[in-house]
Amino acid sequence: MGSLQLQVLDLYSNNISNISALENSNTIQKLDLRSNKIQNYSAIINHVNYKNYKLDEQK
Repeated sequence: MGSLQLQVLDLYSNNISNISALENSNTIQKLDLRSNKIQNYSAIINHVNYKNYKLDEQK
């Protein structure tokens, strides 16, 4: 099982955050800087462009 590096724009801080996600998992974890706690997020990853490490837009 591999690991993916995702980049997400955090609207609270207006910064881009790096998030690790397991390739075969629908759960990603992110450290919430406001509460200093690990938050779980659900995500459906249908296709990943490994070259650019960006999620394709759903069509």
